[in-house]
Amino acid sequence: MWPFSKKKEGAAEAGEAKPKSGPEVYHGMREFALKTKPEDIGLNAKPGEPYGVLMDLATSSGSATLMTMCEGSVSIYYSGGGGLLGGVGHDSVRNAGLALIAAAGDYLTLMQTTQSFPLPKQNHVRFYVLTPEAVHTYEANWDALGNNHDPLSPLFHLGDNVITQFRLVSEKQGHG
Repeated sequence: MWPFSKKKEGAAEAGEAKPKSGPEVYHGMREFALKTKPEDIGLNAKPGEPYGVLMDLATSSGSATLMTMCEGSVSIYYSGGGGLLGGVGHDSVRNAGLALIAAAGDYLTLMQTTQSFPLPKQNHVRFYVLTPEAVHTYEANWDALGNNHDPLSPLFHLGDNVITQFRLVSEKQGHG
């Protein structure tokens, strides 16, 4: 389903495109998620009802994207390559992702619709909320969100909980 080759680095044959680098894969996965329609994942979302949330976090060393979809998918992508996949297989991660999506609808009036998907400025967080009609976005300072000085702070804390749940599962499995 994901639009990337499964060949290993350096495995391209003559005349084939080279495998994608970490940053290329990151941007491709992120764009694919942002352009996912409800029917692409077997959903029949109601008008105005969020079916997915992406939360981009930007630091001086790169960016990360938390992706949640209401059929249970949860992933984290890192701009340098890699990430965490398979959150759907862990109740705590899946439920935290579903809580983020359920709450996102309460914040749509504070967001703008968009057809472009830039990453946030350094030390900022950008939300993308997917509804059948549009993609809605909002960007704010990471510290303001984290310290409850922004109207979307509650949504940020729900997203942070998804990341925390994923980290705890990963540590329990010995990957962290």
